[in-house]
Formats: sequence, structure tokens, C-alpha cells
Amino acid sequence: MQRPASSQQAALAPSDRLAVPPVSAASQPVPAPAQEPQADSAVSRLIDLNRASVADFEQLPGVGPVLARRVVAYRESRGGFHAVEELRGVKGIGQKKLERLRRLVTVAPPSAPDKEEKAAI
Repeated sequence: MQRPASSQQAALAPSDRLAVPPVSAASQPVPAPAQEPQADSAVSRLIDLNRASVADFEQLPGVGPVLARRVVAYRESRGGFHAVEELRGVKGIGQKKLERLRRLVTVAPPSAPDKEEKAAI
């Protein structure tokens, strides 16, 4: 028993009548929302050069584990940073890298050990 062909199917040759299921809106792929690339997406807050850990420094663009350890060692050897520009004293941080990092870091006054740290000493 054959069903009557629709007007669109009747215009097609028998070989052109392929069984193509109708496409519903639910089966359409949903495009991802457009996102602008953000170079500093990993850094959501300013990093304090006097309090940040190695892991904190590694979140900065262009700073890997070796450079992060150098920044911490430099800070410890000098008793803390007094200005962001002092990063230039760290081997591996040139003027270009300093300029990229400048807006991502801050310097709070070097802290004296608080009461809990003094008690542990």
C-alpha cells in the first residue's frame, strides 16, 4: 500500500526521495557564546608581591615554576618588596615582562611576623 506523495516529493525522481528525518530545533547544535580572549583570565585579583606564594606567582602570564621560585627567593633575601619596579632585580624579568605584570601585582608593606608567627619562633 503506497501513500500519496506530497507535491514536493512528486517533483523529485524516485532516486532523489531519500528518507531524511525532519530536523527539530532541539536537535540543532547550539553555538557557544562568543568570548573575547583574555590574556589575564587566570588572575582575578591583584597579587601582593610580599605575600604571594609560588603557586600565586605561577598564575601570572609568563611566570612558570622556576621564575616564581626566583621571585619568592628574591623577596626573602631582601626582606620584601617596596615597589613593583624591584621585580627587575629578579633574574628572568626584563622590562617587557615587568610591563605585562605591572597591572597584575601590587606591593603592600612588608609585614612583620604577626603574633601567631612570633609564638611559633
